[in-house]
Amino acid sequence: MADLATLQTRLEQAEEALHALRIGDLAAKVRGPDGRSIEYTAGTAGDLRAYIGELKNQIAALLGQTRLTRAPIYGAF
Repeated sequence: MADLATLQTRLEQAEEALHALRIGDLAAKVRGPDGRSIEYTAGTAGDLRAYIGELKNQIAALLGQTRLTRAPIYGAF
């Protein structure tokens, strides 16, 4: 597992990429844990959200916290 500073940087980048997709950018790139760039699009935004959740869980684990995650619920009610 990466150190806290690295995980926080990755989380910031991933959240910025998700924001870019949400405001209409066609694609956003994030540097993955192996150093490669990963391009996300509106069609793969769910994968990006999952990655953000994984990063938050890893950060919580390093801080000795428990973080329970569940998938977001989308759609009209």
